[in-house]
Amino acid sequence: MVKPNFFKAIAAGVVLFRVFKYIGNQKRLLEQWDYKIKAFKLSGFDGFELKFTLSLELDNRSGASLSAGMFDFDVFVDGIRIGRAISNDFVDIQPYSTNVVNFDLRVRPKDLQQAGKKLLDVVMNAPGVKIKIVGGFSMETLPGVYKQVPVNYEDTVINILG
Repeated sequence: MVKPNFFKAIAAGVVLFRVFKYIGNQKRLLEQWDYKIKAFKLSGFDGFELKFTLSLELDNRSGASLSAGMFDFDVFVDGIRIGRAISNDFVDIQPYSTNVVNFDLRVRPKDLQQAGKKLLDVVMNAPGVKIKIVGGFSMETLPGVYKQVPVNYEDTVINILG
C-alpha cells in the first residue's frame, strides 16, 4: 500500500508545480502589455475648427483579460498645445489581442490666439509635423488592482502613418 500513495504524492507534486509555474508565467505576462500611438491625423476642417483623430493601440500579451481606462492626455503639435484627449470609459482587452481606443480633438485656431495661425501653417506641412502626447491612463491587471501608466510619446506624423 505504500507504493500507490507514493505515486499519488509524486503526481500531486508535479501537478502543483505546473500550476505554480503557469501562475508565475501569467503574472509576468500581465506586466508585458504595451501601447503605441497608431494614428494621428487631421480628420476635418470646416473653417472655424480643426478636427483631429488620435488612435491609441493597447496590446495584451497575457492569457488574462485586462482593462484600461481613465485616459488623460495633453496633445502638442510642433510645441503648440492643441488640447486634451480625455476618456473615463474602461476598455476590456481580451487575452492575446489588441484594442484601439480613438479620441476626437476639436481645435478652434482663434481660441489659441497667436499660436492658432502658427498651427494652421504647421498643419499645411503635415509630413514633418512633430506630435507629442503627455499624460497617462490606468490599467487594471487584476480585479481591483490598478496601475497608473505614464505616457510621454513624441514622434512625427510621417513615422506614425508610415
